[in-house]
Amino acid sequence: MVVKTALKYRLDNECEVLKYFRGRSRIRQLVDEIQEPAAIVLEHLGDNLLNASNSKRLGRLDIKFIAKGVLEALNMFHEAGYVHTGTRAWLFQSNRLTVTNADQTVDVKPDNILVNYGDGPTRFSEVKLGDCGDTYRVDPNADPKEEGHIIGAAIFRSPEAMLNLKWGTPTDIWSFGATVSDWICSRYRRINYALLTLVRSS
Repeated sequence: MVVKTALKYRLDNECEVLKYFRGRSRIRQLVDEIQEPAAIVLEHLGDNLLNASNSKRLGRLDIKFIAKGVLEALNMFHEAGYVHTGTRAWLFQSNRLTVTNADQTVDVKPDNILVNYGDGPTRFSEVKLGDCGDTYRVDPNADPKEEGHIIGAAIFRSPEAMLNLKWGTPTDIWSFGATVSDWICSRYRRINYALLTLVRSS
Protein backbone atom coordinates (compact mmCIF):
# COMPACT_ATOMS: atom_id res chain seq x y z
CA MET A 1 0.00 0.00 0.00
CA VAL A 2 1.01 3.61 -0.59
CA VAL A 3 0.12 6.54 1.68
CA LYS A 4 -0.44 9.74 -0.28
CA THR A 5 -0.53 13.23 1.20
CA ALA A 6 -1.52 16.35 -0.70
CA LEU A 7 -3.65 19.44 -0.29
CA LYS A 8 -6.98 18.46 1.22
CA TYR A 9 -9.05 19.47 -1.82
CA ARG A 10 -6.97 17.11 -4.00
CA LEU A 11 -7.29 14.25 -1.51
CA ASP A 12 -11.04 14.80 -1.21
CA ASN A 13 -11.41 14.90 -4.98
CA GLU A 14 -9.30 11.78 -5.50
CA CYS A 15 -11.30 9.93 -2.82
CA GLU A 16 -14.57 10.88 -4.47
CA VAL A 17 -13.36 9.86 -7.93
CA LEU A 18 -11.85 6.57 -6.77
CA LYS A 19 -14.96 5.65 -4.79
CA TYR A 20 -16.98 6.18 -7.97
CA PHE A 21 -14.58 3.90 -9.88
CA ARG A 22 -14.24 1.32 -7.10
CA GLY A 23 -13.44 -2.13 -8.46
CA ARG A 24 -12.36 -0.94 -11.94
CA SER A 25 -9.35 -3.04 -12.82
CA ARG A 26 -7.45 -0.44 -14.85
CA ILE A 27 -7.66 2.39 -12.30
CA ARG A 28 -5.47 2.43 -9.19
CA GLN A 29 -7.75 1.70 -6.25
CA LEU A 30 -8.40 3.50 -2.98
CA VAL A 31 -7.75 1.30 0.06
CA ASP A 32 -8.49 3.64 2.97
CA GLU A 33 -8.65 7.25 4.17
CA ILE A 34 -6.72 8.84 7.05
CA GLN A 35 -8.27 11.84 8.78
CA GLU A 36 -5.37 13.22 10.85
CA PRO A 37 -3.10 14.11 9.21
CA ALA A 38 -5.14 14.06 6.00
CA ALA A 39 -3.97 11.29 3.67
CA ILE A 40 -5.26 8.47 1.53
CA VAL A 41 -4.06 4.89 1.26
CA LEU A 42 -3.74 3.61 -2.30
CA GLU A 43 -3.10 0.27 -3.90
CA HIS A 44 0.62 -0.39 -4.39
CA LEU A 45 2.04 -1.30 -7.78
CA GLY A 46 5.65 -2.25 -8.48
CA ASP A 47 6.74 0.66 -10.65
CA ASN A 48 5.70 3.44 -13.00
CA LEU A 49 6.37 3.56 -16.72
CA LEU A 50 8.84 6.42 -16.49
CA ASN A 51 11.18 4.36 -14.31
CA ALA A 52 10.47 1.11 -16.14
CA SER A 53 11.16 2.54 -19.60
CA ASN A 54 14.30 4.35 -18.41
CA SER A 55 15.77 1.19 -16.91
CA LYS A 56 15.03 -0.96 -19.98
CA ARG A 57 13.47 -0.05 -23.31
CA LEU A 58 9.89 -1.13 -23.90
CA GLY A 59 9.43 -3.90 -26.43
CA ARG A 60 6.62 -3.97 -29.01
CA LEU A 61 4.52 -6.36 -26.90
CA ASP A 62 5.09 -4.23 -23.80
CA ILE A 63 3.85 -1.12 -25.62
CA LYS A 64 0.75 -2.92 -26.93
CA PHE A 65 -0.07 -4.32 -23.47
CA ILE A 66 0.34 -0.95 -21.74
CA ALA A 67 -1.49 1.01 -24.44
CA LYS A 68 -4.48 -1.35 -24.26
CA GLY A 69 -4.65 -1.02 -20.46
CA VAL A 70 -4.45 2.78 -20.49
CA LEU A 71 -7.11 3.02 -23.21
CA GLU A 72 -9.40 0.79 -21.15
CA ALA A 73 -8.89 3.10 -18.14
CA LEU A 74 -9.58 6.21 -20.23
CA ASN A 75 -12.67 4.58 -21.69
CA MET A 76 -13.98 4.02 -18.14
CA PHE A 77 -13.39 7.68 -17.28
CA HIS A 78 -14.86 9.04 -20.50
CA GLU A 79 -17.98 6.85 -20.48
CA ALA A 80 -18.73 8.22 -17.01
CA GLY A 81 -18.09 11.81 -18.19
CA TYR A 82 -14.74 12.29 -16.45
CA VAL A 83 -11.46 13.71 -17.76
CA HIS A 84 -8.21 12.43 -16.25
CA THR A 85 -6.07 15.33 -17.48
CA GLY A 86 -6.52 18.52 -15.53
CA THR A 87 -5.18 21.24 -13.36
CA ARG A 88 -7.04 22.64 -10.44
CA ALA A 89 -5.83 25.40 -8.18
CA TRP A 90 -8.51 26.21 -5.66
CA LEU A 91 -8.59 29.41 -3.67
CA PHE A 92 -10.95 30.24 -0.86
CA GLN A 93 -11.72 33.94 -1.07
CA SER A 94 -14.48 35.42 1.05
CA ASN A 95 -15.86 31.93 1.72
CA ARG A 96 -16.15 31.34 -2.03
CA LEU A 97 -14.32 28.60 -3.90
CA THR A 98 -12.68 29.70 -7.15
CA VAL A 99 -10.48 27.98 -9.72
CA THR A 100 -7.26 29.61 -10.88
CA ASN A 101 -4.30 28.73 -13.09
CA ALA A 102 -1.52 26.87 -11.32
CA ASP A 103 1.29 24.42 -11.81
CA GLN A 104 -0.60 21.55 -10.15
CA THR A 105 -1.05 19.33 -13.17
CA VAL A 106 -2.01 15.79 -13.91
CA ASP A 107 -2.17 14.12 -17.26
CA VAL A 108 -1.71 10.84 -19.06
CA LYS A 109 2.06 10.51 -18.92
CA PRO A 110 4.55 7.75 -18.07
CA ASP A 111 4.86 8.47 -14.34
CA ASN A 112 1.06 8.29 -13.93
CA ILE A 113 0.93 4.83 -15.55
CA LEU A 114 1.60 2.19 -12.92
CA VAL A 115 2.68 -1.40 -13.52
CA ASN A 116 3.41 -4.69 -11.86
CA TYR A 117 6.12 -6.88 -13.35
CA GLY A 118 5.36 -10.38 -14.58
CA ASP A 119 6.93 -13.46 -16.16
CA GLY A 120 4.77 -13.73 -19.29
CA PRO A 121 5.40 -12.67 -22.89
CA THR A 122 5.58 -9.03 -21.70
CA ARG A 123 7.59 -7.57 -18.82
CA PHE A 124 4.37 -6.54 -17.10
CA SER A 125 1.46 -8.45 -15.59
CA GLU A 126 -0.72 -5.44 -14.77
CA VAL A 127 -1.16 -1.82 -15.81
CA LYS A 128 -3.26 0.87 -14.10
CA LEU A 129 -3.78 4.60 -14.47
CA GLY A 130 -3.09 6.58 -11.31
CA ASP A 131 -3.04 10.13 -9.93
CA CYS A 132 -6.69 11.11 -9.99
CA GLY A 133 -6.33 14.13 -7.70
CA ASP A 134 -7.42 16.54 -10.44
CA THR A 135 -9.72 14.23 -12.39
CA TYR A 136 -13.07 15.90 -12.84
CA ARG A 137 -16.44 15.56 -14.51
CA VAL A 138 -16.78 17.33 -17.86
CA ASP A 139 -19.65 19.65 -18.69
CA PRO A 140 -21.04 18.09 -21.91
CA ASN A 141 -22.64 21.41 -22.87
CA ALA A 142 -19.49 23.52 -22.47
CA ASP A 143 -18.70 25.96 -25.26
CA PRO A 144 -15.55 24.62 -27.02
CA LYS A 145 -14.46 28.23 -27.71
CA GLU A 146 -14.57 29.14 -24.02
CA GLU A 147 -11.21 30.18 -22.61
CA GLY A 148 -9.38 27.39 -20.84
CA HIS A 149 -6.06 27.26 -19.05
CA ILE A 150 -2.64 25.68 -19.47
CA ILE A 151 -2.49 22.11 -18.23
CA GLY A 152 -0.05 19.26 -18.07
CA ALA A 153 3.54 18.87 -19.18
CA ALA A 154 4.19 20.59 -22.53
CA ILE A 155 5.34 17.41 -24.27
CA PHE A 156 1.98 15.73 -23.58
CA ARG A 157 -0.26 18.81 -23.86
CA SER A 158 -3.01 18.92 -26.51
CA PRO A 159 -3.29 21.80 -29.04
CA GLU A 160 -6.49 23.12 -27.46
CA ALA A 161 -4.83 23.23 -24.03
CA MET A 162 -1.72 24.85 -25.55
CA LEU A 163 -3.94 27.57 -27.05
CA ASN A 164 -5.85 28.12 -23.78
CA LEU A 165 -9.08 26.84 -25.35
CA LYS A 166 -11.68 24.77 -23.51
CA TRP A 167 -10.57 21.15 -23.35
CA GLY A 168 -12.18 17.85 -22.45
CA THR A 169 -11.88 14.12 -23.10
CA PRO A 170 -9.99 14.54 -26.44
CA THR A 171 -7.14 16.06 -24.41
CA ASP A 172 -6.71 12.71 -22.62
CA ILE A 173 -6.46 10.96 -25.98
CA TRP A 174 -3.88 13.47 -27.24
CA SER A 175 -1.77 12.96 -24.09
CA PHE A 176 -2.09 9.20 -24.49
CA GLY A 177 -0.98 9.40 -28.14
CA ALA A 178 1.98 11.63 -27.26
CA THR A 179 2.99 9.18 -24.53
CA VAL A 180 2.86 6.15 -26.85
CA SER A 181 4.72 8.09 -29.58
CA ASP A 182 7.44 8.91 -27.07
CA TRP A 183 7.85 5.21 -26.20
CA ILE A 184 8.06 4.23 -29.88
CA CYS A 185 10.43 7.08 -30.78
CA SER A 186 12.68 6.38 -27.80
CA ARG A 187 13.07 2.79 -29.01
CA TYR A 188 14.30 4.03 -32.38
CA ARG A 189 16.42 6.83 -30.89
CA ARG A 190 18.29 4.23 -28.86
CA ILE A 191 18.69 1.94 -31.88
CA ASN A 192 19.96 4.86 -34.02
CA TYR A 193 22.34 5.97 -31.26
CA ALA A 194 23.72 2.43 -30.95
CA LEU A 195 24.21 2.22 -34.74
CA LEU A 196 25.87 5.65 -34.81
CA THR A 197 28.21 4.65 -32.00
CA LEU A 198 29.07 1.43 -33.85
CA VAL A 199 29.80 3.30 -37.11
CA ARG A 200 31.97 5.91 -35.35
CA SER A 201 33.97 3.25 -33.55
CA SER A 202 34.72 1.26 -36.74
